[in-house]
Amino acid sequence: MNEVGNTMKKLLLLTSGGDCPGLNGVIRAVVKAAEHDGNWQVYGSRRAYCGVLEKPNDIIHLTSEVVAGIHVRGGAILETVNKGNPTAFPAEIAGEQVFIDRSDELISIIKQLGFDAVINIGGDGSHRVSQHLFEHGLNIVGVPKTIDNDLYEDMLEEYNLIIDPGYLTFDVLTTKGLSPIDQRSDAIPGGMSKILNALAKSISQQIDRTYDDLSAIDNAIRKPRKIKNPDGTSERKRALKIGKQIIELDEHIKKTTPVIENSITAMKNIVKTYDNIENIILVGGAENIFLKRIEKHLVDREILKADNSLFSNAIGFFYVGVLHALRK
Repeated sequence: MNEVGNTMKKLLLLTSGGDCPGLNGVIRAVVKAAEHDGNWQVYGSRRAYCGVLEKPNDIIHLTSEVVAGIHVRGGAILETVNKGNPTAFPAEIAGEQVFIDRSDELISIIKQLGFDAVINIGGDGSHRVSQHLFEHGLNIVGVPKTIDNDLYEDMLEEYNLIIDPGYLTFDVLTTKGLSPIDQRSDAIPGGMSKILNALAKSISQQIDRTYDDLSAIDNAIRKPRKIKNPDGTSERKRALKIGKQIIELDEHIKKTTPVIENSITAMKNIVKTYDNIENIILVGGAENIFLKRIEKHLVDREILKADNSLFSNAIGFFYVGVLHALRK
């Protein structure tokens, strides 16, 4: 990688997640805008964050000559991957394949290389990683990309896994296109109601009396409230107010991990294999509780999350009704 003078700021650009149309166009636009501004030099990390973490680094200098005409070419000149999550990076330790958090190492390398800012072009999963890196001190912004229309067309031919953590059951639906595969689908007892009951039991132990307002606990999980820290600052946390007492829920939620793990293990037994699943979609009102645990089990896969998860079933039934009406 070429060194640059101290008068110019350095920008690192990367593409992450699945491939989609328009990536080269965004790369070209960033380089053109930077050169027009006159204060930035742009570099690109190949294969998302992998180019930073590899030794030697696989980082290229992006100039107007390099990006000339790329907007009419398919793919991405920086290449894009959905298996380079720095918070769960694949590694081999003692002959065993494991996943380790290399985010602090990544941030350190980026700063050592003298980059002032990072632009990540990616989807929902990629920007969850960006948010994590930002919270750990990296100056990073995201350019959202979507393959929604193309993805839908592909899904009509592909194997899909829809995960719906409901109130009473943890529902798993495997499909080929729009056709369910009954042998790989089921409703598992152990939805959000089990988690809420486990939380109520844990909270009862903390306050030394029975607390069973499951609706209040559910609402506190969905709608974080502003809590004052000892230093006088405020931040939003998942917390429950019982009388004058504020009960922060994160530690209690950690205690429900066995309940969540049982559901995910049962899902694996039902689905049998994830190898031929092209798309994994998380829906339902309890998706925020289950998401992190599911990601830990499927670390090399992007989990697509519905925008209005709570109403996913109703929206789905609506679209099925529309399709049915159109066929008549």
